[in-house]
Amino acid sequence: YFWGSFSSENTTCCIHCCQVDTPVVLFHIMKSHCQKFKHVAFLNSEKLYIRVPSIYSTFTSKLFRKEEFSEPSSKSPHWKPVEEKVLWMEECRKLKAVCLAFKHHGIKGKKINLVRNWFMVELGLFSGLRVMEMAGLKVKDLVIQGEHSSLIVREGKGRKRRDVWINSEFKKICFEYLRLREKLGFGVLPEDYLLVSGKGRRLTTRSLEKAFKKCAAEAGLRTAYSIHSLRHTYATFSLDAGVDIRFLKEQMGHASIKTTELYLSLLQKKNRIALESLYRAPRKK
Repeated sequence: YFWGSFSSENTTCCIHCCQVDTPVVLFHIMKSHCQKFKHVAFLNSEKLYIRVPSIYSTFTSKLFRKEEFSEPSSKSPHWKPVEEKVLWMEECRKLKAVCLAFKHHGIKGKKINLVRNWFMVELGLFSGLRVMEMAGLKVKDLVIQGEHSSLIVREGKGRKRRDVWINSEFKKICFEYLRLREKLGFGVLPEDYLLVSGKGRRLTTRSLEKAFKKCAAEAGLRTAYSIHSLRHTYATFSLDAGVDIRFLKEQMGHASIKTTELYLSLLQKKNRIALESLYRAPRKK
């Protein structure tokens, strides 16, 4: 919504804006990239002149590059998962019980959204997919006919494709969900999206987040939980179950194993307890 002209001689740039409030927005964006301003002047509602010291290359490279506004390709070095974002065993039981009740109500009332919410939560807990990956899944992405079952993520973070292995329990859930979809009058054609609205349309990530929040509220869980908590839960419980960390990295679609290793910090308490029993003789029954 804006274009600009630059002069490297006097380090002055002129931004032409299409909206009245755009100069204010631009000022805050530029301020985050440029540490010091010598002069800022709003000539009118359509033009913004900024005089800055020696930041011509910084401004042009950071403000006007499209990829700067896209999702970062790697985690921030300060990011780490926290216990408050993980659903522990008791909370998982509560959530699964509520969603199971939703499924029964959905079958009885012929409401696909209730059945879908049940499958959505199971999908997150058994695969650890990102919400955008969940929203993009189609029927053809369920590979559940052969011996080795998996989900195909065709466009993950960074537009990367990967196969996510699933266990036999979730394989049964997938079969049941497809059967219920067909029973409720929704298609199971290869190009049909797995998570759909009551009208059969693909759901947005925002809609999935809202659906999860309703399930979590019904289960009495804290409001701090988001649908991404299912991903954190999957990673934490996988490591706790003894899944190889290199295999988990591929499952999660992490660019670096260092990101996967961050989940080990959530198991420190359990590891400390295990350390206390080191070299102790087992109790006699």
